[in-house]
Amino acid sequence: MNYTREQTDLADDIFASLATSPDHAVPRSSSSLYSAYLNDTDVQSLVDARAEKYGCRIIQTRNGMYLAPVSQDSFFGFTRSELVQKLTVYRNNDTTPSSLRYCFAMSVILKLCLEFYSGRGEQMKIRSSLPVEDLIRDLTEFYNEGAEREKHEREEGGETSTGIRFTDIKNYWDPMLNEDRGSNGTLSKKQAVDKVLRFLSSQHLITYDSKVARQIGTTLRFDELMTALILGQSNYRNLIAELFKRSDAGLSEEDHEQH
Repeated sequence: MNYTREQTDLADDIFASLATSPDHAVPRSSSSLYSAYLNDTDVQSLVDARAEKYGCRIIQTRNGMYLAPVSQDSFFGFTRSELVQKLTVYRNNDTTPSSLRYCFAMSVILKLCLEFYSGRGEQMKIRSSLPVEDLIRDLTEFYNEGAEREKHEREEGGETSTGIRFTDIKNYWDPMLNEDRGSNGTLSKKQAVDKVLRFLSSQHLITYDSKVARQIGTTLRFDELMTALILGQSNYRNLIAELFKRSDAGLSEEDHEQH
């Protein structure tokens, strides 16, 4: 297909704006770029092709558009090993497999999604804020219930229903200190959760300042991405499967890595 010079220039401008902005977004207020993508199917095809080249896709929302990685690319997203580094806290003599650290961090993110959003009723967002202390308490209940369900499923001779290794995560979580007690090398629950929350804040997905107020909130970007990627596709019942792919959640070849 032949494209005009104006169309290719517009596509370059749109993709460059998506790629270089801090949150990889083009807001609706950028009317010329947003309108060009929305109203010109040729420009849209060109931009989509550029996104696909770098392992991304374009997500449209009511307030603009986002560039979202769909694989472990090295341009706009993070590889799994990078996420392990960014999401988890290491302590001396800790031999926890990196795959389990990763699963734990993802379980915190999953629990946040379940706390803030619902697939039922007219309102997607069901709360405006969540105290960190409540999240820690809810995570303990989350892991206890999941581990109990796994035990029952094993006794019945079946496989776990979610693909999440709740028992392993619970065994990682329970020994953590309930309160911070200096720098004696022992990890606390607050420290483990804080690392995940600070990462999400740096990605403009939540509002969180551990030094001022230990309250968690969600940003408009997070709300819209949840709508477009999960809830807007009527996939709430598959939220766990969406966030925890079986190939990632299971403890596989990385189980015996030492860190």
